[in-house]
Amino acid sequence: VATNATVYVNGCLMKHNFCGYTTFEVDITDVAKFDEENTIAVYVNTSNHEGWWYEGAGIYRHVWLIKTSMISVDLWGVFAKPMYKKNDNWDVLTEVTIRNDYFKRKSITIKGEILDAEGNIIAFNSKSCMVNDKDKKVIKYNFEINSPNLWSPENPYQYTMRTYLYHNEVLLDTVDTKFGFRFVELNPKKGLFINGN
Repeated sequence: VATNATVYVNGCLMKHNFCGYTTFEVDITDVAKFDEENTIAVYVNTSNHEGWWYEGAGIYRHVWLIKTSMISVDLWGVFAKPMYKKNDNWDVLTEVTIRNDYFKRKSITIKGEILDAEGNIIAFNSKSCMVNDKDKKVIKYNFEINSPNLWSPENPYQYTMRTYLYHNEVLLDTVDTKFGFRFVELNPKKGLFINGN
């Protein structure tokens, strides 16, 4: 939203966002009326500019309504970081941020899979823990992968990190995250190298 935005839901001030170049979210859970009409208003103030060019005013990207369970994977809550070890062995260091919107501590289980581009499961891991009431928790685990297909501009091969969130063996949320394996090196004399090229 360009540029300074204020978001109201059913007359309640919910969010200020001061940059037209960043995404943001507004959690409307506490003020949303279920089975009734809701009013969302966005006020945009363009008195101050972020740049010297004309930026316009208004909503310039998609707006999504995301509905989740009270326990869910947070927005942008899965981070997969491939790390090369040696002999074409890789670790995929993974962080999953879980949010618990209940007023009670809850036990959860995370199950993660890595799928290749053809949909075959090539790795699996899981972890269980407790998430405090009205809190977020980052869960970390690792996958070991041997000889993955490397991503490059000529062959943009991607894998999928599929994350499942369970509470009492009931599936609450599923999130797919795309990522690739690659070596990146920036040499001030020779330039940018991807996978040695």
